[in-house]
Amino acid sequence: MGQTELRRRKSLKDIVAIPPVNAWLLIGDEASYPTAEELREYRTSWDSDSIWTGPRQAQPGDLLFFYFVAPRKAIHFVARAAAHAQFDPTIEVNALRPIDRNQWWVTYTPLVEIAPLPFMDLQALMGGHLILRGKRTHYLPPNVAAAVLEQGIIGRHPSRLDRATLRVPVGDPTLPDPARVQLGGWAGMAAGALALESQVEHYVVEPLLRLVFERRKDVTWKRSYRIRAGVPDYVVMRDDTATGVVEVKLGVIEPRDGVWSGSPDFQQVMRYSDDLGVPAALVDSNRIFLIPAGGVAPKAIMHRNDFAISDLALVGRHLSG
Repeated sequence: MGQTELRRRKSLKDIVAIPPVNAWLLIGDEASYPTAEELREYRTSWDSDSIWTGPRQAQPGDLLFFYFVAPRKAIHFVARAAAHAQFDPTIEVNALRPIDRNQWWVTYTPLVEIAPLPFMDLQALMGGHLILRGKRTHYLPPNVAAAVLEQGIIGRHPSRLDRATLRVPVGDPTLPDPARVQLGGWAGMAAGALALESQVEHYVVEPLLRLVFERRKDVTWKRSYRIRAGVPDYVVMRDDTATGVVEVKLGVIEPRDGVWSGSPDFQQVMRYSDDLGVPAALVDSNRIFLIPAGGVAPKAIMHRNDFAISDLALVGRHLSG
């Protein structure tokens, strides 16, 4: 076995070793249904270039269920997200009907074929509340994901790698009280339960600021605070002087070429940062990007699900000086 193949397998094993936080239903039609040859190719030469339109909250390790509309109307495959979702309007969607190119994309591990789960069965598992029209992705709670996996692998004998892929998500879909949640509950929230940017503000940013500054009587923050450059989501203040600015997104648009000045989200928060002369933070459903005043890139990217007590101090120093 050559070194390239060894590296490929190690990378794939690393991904499936990550406990999935969320489960997502991804939707396609006959144009995107893989042929038997394509399935074999995916499994023998996976190089993380397989992509599908997905949710902006997707993160590495997430469980992905691939559902195909009529005439199939069923889930046929399972995989894992290989990276955070990326926004890329240059990619054409492979579909029978024209689809807007302004899409978020998820790279995924080799597809694992399961016994088809029809729409009616999936809808029943969702308590009857599942409407696919108009949405190309849906969050599936852990109990639903577990039931789909159980029904999908009956009578099948997945390989060791496939069994590692077919894991139930660990993210908590129950959104806790933001005024009372502690670090463990905050870190364990499933990003899929956060469907709106306002929910990221309410359940992620505000508890984070409370936990970071709960012992600092001299530090407060203002929401939707108007400045010359616009209205940032939060401005952190010490003794009534701005010391940090926070902008919130459901998913942060990262630059495809690594140059952060090309990210509209980075551009926006740095306008506020430059206006106030303070460090900045971009926060989405999964991550906290810490950016120094006048910076050209984040100095740190912190993952909420891996957040530690020491990270609270780092955020505090960054935003309060």
